[in-house]
Formats: sequence, C-alpha cells, structure tokens
Amino acid sequence: MNFFDCWFKSGVIVSNNDFKKGTNLLGNKDEVYRVQFDIEPVVENNTGSINLDGEGGENSNTIYLD
Repeated sequence: MNFFDCWFKSGVIVSNNDFKKGTNLLGNKDEVYRVQFDIEPVVENNTGSINLDGEGGENSNTIYLD
C-alpha cells in the first residue's frame, strides 16, 4: 500500500491490516513526501512492514490493483 505524499488533517486509525508487501505509511521520515498527520495516528494490530521507504513505482514495494 503506497501512501506517497498523503496529508491526513483529522484522526486516522489503521487497525487489523495485513500489509503483505508492506507500506510506506510511517516510512520516508526525512523526505518531503512522507505521510503527514496533524493528529497522531492510532496504528495497532497490523502485520507486515509499515515503515518502508520509497516513492512507489513498479520497481519498489508497490502493489498495483487491477
């Protein structure tokens, strides 16, 4: 799941997900395109990596849904 350049202005709960190939939800810490939260998110009971780095693309940890 790619959250490239997202900005969440209200509360976010990410709970009980299985990120099989991971996600950059909490990754890209030093990048301008990191996910931004105005309110600290609630992240609980998820499996898979949630702090991958990268912008997403066909050669990265991105899943494309048809």
